[in-house]
Amino acid sequence: TSLQAGFFDLERIEVLRGPQGTLFGRNATGGAIQVTTAKPSLDGFKAQLGGEIGNYDLYSTKGMVNLPLIDGRLALRLAGDWVRHDGFTRDIFGGGLPSRVDSRNLWSGRALLRWQPQADTTIDLIATHSAENDSRLRGQKQFCDTDPTGTLGCLPAALTGNGGAVNLNATFLNTRS
Repeated sequence: TSLQAGFFDLERIEVLRGPQGTLFGRNATGGAIQVTTAKPSLDGFKAQLGGEIGNYDLYSTKGMVNLPLIDGRLALRLAGDWVRHDGFTRDIFGGGLPSRVDSRNLWSGRALLRWQPQADTTIDLIATHSAENDSRLRGQKQFCDTDPTGTLGCLPAALTGNGGAVNLNATFLNTRS
């Protein structure tokens, strides 16, 4: 699910090639991607805000504010993003879904508190939260009947016969035209 969320207020992204089992565990045989969020700055006030508007009623915004609370000792950084758009795909079956699916309404927020009581001691506290309300068509969140053979994941002719419940085994979606 982390790849479905947006990236915001980052310090850096590191792409580490080759086996990284020593640093990141035995399942990092093909390398690793390390995402580092921006930390509070003790130096001064900073703020940033950006946004996008697009088709399918797309609205997106990202922002952050850095507040030094005690000069050189304590700072707070608040960051967040919000993405909202209508669906791209038309529901031609009319089985209880909205007329368009693939909509998204996602917001994420992060609060970071940095305390530096001494020059050689730094304590960071981080709280994050995100929420999503959508009808996106993803490999593991599709509205369809489960294929009892396990071959398709979804039955090609039935998308909502199971009451619109999410089929966690879905890998295929038939969108008859």
